[in-house]
Amino acid sequence: MRGEDQFIMDSLSPFTAISPIDGRYRNKTFELSEYFSEFGLMKSRVFVEIEWLIYQVKIGITPIDVLSEEDMEFITSIKNLSIQQFVEIKNHEKITLHDVKAVEYYIKDKLRNSNNRKLKQLVENVHFLVTSEDINSPSYSLTIKHSIEKVIRPELAKVIEKLTSIATNYAEDPLLALTHGQPATPTTVGKEMAIYVKRLSDQLKNNLDKLKYYGKFGGATGNYNAHAFIYPDKNWPELCDMFVEEHLGLSYSSYTTQSESHDFISLICDTISRINSIICDLSVDMWLYISRNVIVLKTEKGQVGSSTMPHKINPYQFENAEGNSEISIAILQFLSRKLLRSRLQRDLSDSTCLRNIGVAFAHTLVSLKSLNSGLDKICINKDQLQNELDKNWSVLAEPFQLCLKKSGINVAFEKVQSLFMGKSVQKSNIKNIIHELCQGDTKLEDKLSKLTPQNYIGYSPELAKKVSDSYNIQYDYNMYV
Repeated sequence: MRGEDQFIMDSLSPFTAISPIDGRYRNKTFELSEYFSEFGLMKSRVFVEIEWLIYQVKIGITPIDVLSEEDMEFITSIKNLSIQQFVEIKNHEKITLHDVKAVEYYIKDKLRNSNNRKLKQLVENVHFLVTSEDINSPSYSLTIKHSIEKVIRPELAKVIEKLTSIATNYAEDPLLALTHGQPATPTTVGKEMAIYVKRLSDQLKNNLDKLKYYGKFGGATGNYNAHAFIYPDKNWPELCDMFVEEHLGLSYSSYTTQSESHDFISLICDTISRINSIICDLSVDMWLYISRNVIVLKTEKGQVGSSTMPHKINPYQFENAEGNSEISIAILQFLSRKLLRSRLQRDLSDSTCLRNIGVAFAHTLVSLKSLNSGLDKICINKDQLQNELDKNWSVLAEPFQLCLKKSGINVAFEKVQSLFMGKSVQKSNIKNIIHELCQGDTKLEDKLSKLTPQNYIGYSPELAKKVSDSYNIQYDYNMYV
């Protein structure tokens, strides 16, 4: 960024921002401002307008037949919008009261004021045969696409990578499971983390990476009316399709009103919302494990957990992730519903709503970064893991009743239930319980005596270790850059 641009950006102090996205969390969300700020959106609009101008020359509907290397260099330079040039656009908008028209006038000024007589002939081809939504639709699609590929996806991949490491490192560490808040069949720490590896990887590979981003370019009501009237010999549906797909790198939305239907944005909102819901689930689970002291947080020098209770080490990163994901979900679910509807061939209520998609993405990004920070600070408390299991020998009721059934003992479930349900079952009295249940069957008694809450963990270790193979994803954080 140029020196004067940086000065202007720095003068927009986070300390005076109303939204925490641009205030308190600015250090976590600044990457998204490149795409979703007013400056970012204007830059995208300029990009689309310039690409359309170049394309018009290519298809032969301009006063000039070809652009030289020098011509292309100048026209392309207009796309590199600076903050100072953005201010020029905003000055136009003060008069036009129309943002896209302001972009048009800005580009026309650049061409008129150039020293290239040839390019001055293109002035009236700026914003030619298009309506504002032909510029806005692909502009928003590009900002959404780039923000997901370059910011959201890499941060999500980091979460998955860290969870995979935790899953494999703690694959064999037994953990007392709780169902309905009550002691249940043991698992391992690693396997429980592997669940989230699978869930988030599935969302990334099967949904996020398969999203399509659409743009419309069919004119005032989507019928190419002006195109067909002015240049009837051209195949405009085909030409506009080629422009959107080949020049902008988007999928073409061929059936539209004045605005693109936003079905794909609704799908994107649903996908990001679902990822946020999984993040919420994980964050709450981590909070609960920390509250049980089976997972502990590493402390940082100078860290304070409470203004009045010096002993506190709070799981604030996971709480922050949970809260920001909940806010993001609320906005995304609203947008998913709202953007599917438009009055007849167009109303403007979607415009102000679309401006908030960046807010939802920013809360998602804060959540992901907070979660990543929290995952960096956790470790297991093996003593507490052992202690919980030692206090809950009753979890062996399940394998006991099944072994009894297999051995042909009648009413096995009920017999085990009478000795376990509501009773204090400890290591000290388990031997007597086994002896009573086995009714003199020494082989069965020997088999049950080898069981402990620590070794009754099934395939948990194997499942945890395999998750890195089964759900391996692309961790190249810059793969889309």
